[in-house]
Amino acid sequence: MTAREPGDTTNLSHYGEAALPWVEVQVTTADSIAGVVVRDSGPGLQPGGEVTNAGIGLSNTEARLRTIFGDRHRFELINDNGLSVNLRLPLPMLTSVEEKAP
Repeated sequence: MTAREPGDTTNLSHYGEAALPWVEVQVTTADSIAGVVVRDSGPGLQPGGEVTNAGIGLSNTEARLRTIFGDRHRFELINDNGLSVNLRLPLPMLTSVEEKAP
């Protein structure tokens, strides 16, 4: 499933550099893995792979995924004419954070 939405969301309108900013979301499942790819028309990564104006959103997302899934997930940021965020999560996923608690 893929959805591309032109629009005026806060992050998209703030970071988007295209004449009409866009975001695309693609969700797949295969071999007990959920794949999620989110692409946008923003500035992408600086040379060397650093995220521009990352704020706390991406770092908090990565930390949360690491807490919940440990080494069983993948979180990648790719410069692709904008920023592409690729997630791979195990299925079935936990139904709540409490299931992960020691």
